[in-house]
Amino acid sequence: MLVQLDWPRAFGDQLDRLDEKAKSGDKQAKLVKELVDAQLKFLNDELFEPPSRDEESKILRWVRQSKKNQVWRVSHEYNPGAAVRTIVWFPADNQAVILLFYGNKLHMGDIFYDTVGDRADHLITQYLKEIEGDKNA
Repeated sequence: MLVQLDWPRAFGDQLDRLDEKAKSGDKQAKLVKELVDAQLKFLNDELFEPPSRDEESKILRWVRQSKKNQVWRVSHEYNPGAAVRTIVWFPADNQAVILLFYGNKLHMGDIFYDTVGDRADHLITQYLKEIEGDKNA
């Protein structure tokens, strides 16, 4: 296991909303939650060090559209009902995986990746501000 999984508040909020929808009986939300949970389990149980660009796999790939920060996407085996991608960042200064956001690109296709870099950069900046604020609190 990498040292820890961590995330900005926005990711926690996104997971909370998904959990609420799944608990209310939303079948699509239940499927997405199951896939996101499996991706988090993969990161927690099977990833022992940050990857390098030449170590891509079907599950973990570098997002080439990212510009400022190197981010990765975690995916799953083919599922006709969803194409969930969780976007993560591996800070250079520690052994953590920072979970930024997930999305179901089933109906979006590769357009999903057009915004990944900007969204990831914003959430990385937000995360860094949040942990700096926690240190000063």
